[in-house]
Amino acid sequence: MPRIVLFDPVLGSRLLAIAALSPAHDVHAVSDAADVLKAIRRLAPDVVLLALPPGDIGRLCRAIRTDTPSRSSAVPRLGFVVPVGSAVGPSLAIDTWGADGWLGNPADLPAFVSGLLAGPLPVRMGVHAPGLAARIVHRMRRIGL
Repeated sequence: MPRIVLFDPVLGSRLLAIAALSPAHDVHAVSDAADVLKAIRRLAPDVVLLALPPGDIGRLCRAIRTDTPSRSSAVPRLGFVVPVGSAVGPSLAIDTWGADGWLGNPADLPAFVSGLLAGPLPVRMGVHAPGLAARIVHRMRRIGL
């Protein structure tokens, strides 16, 4: 069973991700960026999912890439899960931070993880539309919703 380390600071999102992935994956969730590397060292996961990590994202990604898990010499596949309307797009996540995948619609999480596990090519799923959520809320307020 593939092992996943999931970092998401939001409890509700963590619980939904665990529910979506746990039937077919061994999911270990952490809520603090400092715990990500500890979990990687301890668990040697196949995939690490970062849900909009706060702080120095570039430093965390480089550390994940260079830190060797204790039980395996393989470096885990690294995926970003971002909410609709996030400023973090696929180019930033993949080209700048070295991620293996970018997911712009968390509802597709199981398919995204399958894509990460399937091979070496970057996985891009979802639409990058920065500010979309704010525009939708603004329009809803304008029409009285």
